Amino acid sequence: MLRKYTRYFQQKYRLTDYQMKQLRYLLRTLLSEISKFSLLYLLFRRQTKLFLFATFLLGLLRTVSGGLHFQTYPGCLLFSALFYALALQILPPCLPARFWQLSALLFCLLINYRIGAVVSNKRPSPGCRRLSRCKKNGFLLIFIFLLAIYILPQNTYLNTGFWIILLHTLQLLWAKIRQKGGFRHALQTT
Repeated sequence: MLRKYTRYFQQKYRLTDYQMKQLRYLLRTLLSEISKFSLLYLLFRRQTKLFLFATFLLGLLRTVSGGLHFQTYPGCLLFSALFYALALQILPPCLPARFWQLSALLFCLLINYRIGAVVSNKRPSPGCRRLSRCKKNGFLLIFIFLLAIYILPQNTYLNTGFWIILLHTLQLLWAKIRQKGGFRHALQTT
């Protein structure tokens, strides 16, 4: 029955087989992300505002720098749940002094700029101009957050953002190591 609707849709809008594959990929990705977000929301519903803030910040970071990509939905969901649990519940009580936060964010700033965007192997590699723009946007985003931590009084959102940026940088470094085949090659510019 689904094939019948698919053929009808393809004929009605005169889509090629390639365009239909792209459309299926888009729909599968959207459903996957919506369901993952919904499940994560249920897990962290007692911290709704922090969860939404963390998701927004992580979304910005992942848009400009990419990161780890899992081959299976359960793997992605499990890693995401662990990531959020660390950022929202496990690590916040262990917040370092402001000097160490700023030092760690400076490290994150440099690592994110050096590594650049790590895209999924299912997507085309960004060109030099796009990569440069992504690096600059990531640098600016982390720099603004670094300034906020320096200027503003400590609060739960800044603390959560600090852990999101730190964890994102670590997973970005891990993704680059996996992509390049070793730590030594991961920090070389491409």
